[in-house]
Amino acid sequence: MKFEAVASGNTPRFLDDVDASIINNNFAVEADLKLDDALFHESATAKPYINIIAVKSGNADRSELQKLVEIYHSEDVENFIIETYKGSSIPTFVPLDELLNYKDSWK
Repeated sequence: MKFEAVASGNTPRFLDDVDASIINNNFAVEADLKLDDALFHESATAKPYINIIAVKSGNADRSELQKLVEIYHSEDVENFIIETYKGSSIPTFVPLDELLNYKDSWK
C-alpha cells in the first residue's frame, strides 16, 4: 500500500486514479460527491473539527455579536446546513464551557 500527500483541493480529482482518498468536506461538496458514497464520515461528536464564533476580548456582550450567534444557532440556519450540504456538514452547537475543557473530554 502506498500513501501520497497531495494538495487537499486536488483530492476529488484523483479519485479515478487511486483506491481511496481522504477529502475535506468543502472540496467534497464542491466536487458534488455524495455522503452516501463515503466509507467514513465524522459524526456530530467530532468536536475538535467544529467552527467557532470567536470575538476579541471585551466584545462578547455586544448586542450585534450576540444577535449573530442567535441567528447562527437558529433552526433556519440548521435547516440550511442540512439541506445545502446533504449531511456532509453537521450542525453542532456546543456550549462554551464544554469547548473550554474539550481536551479533557478526549482523554
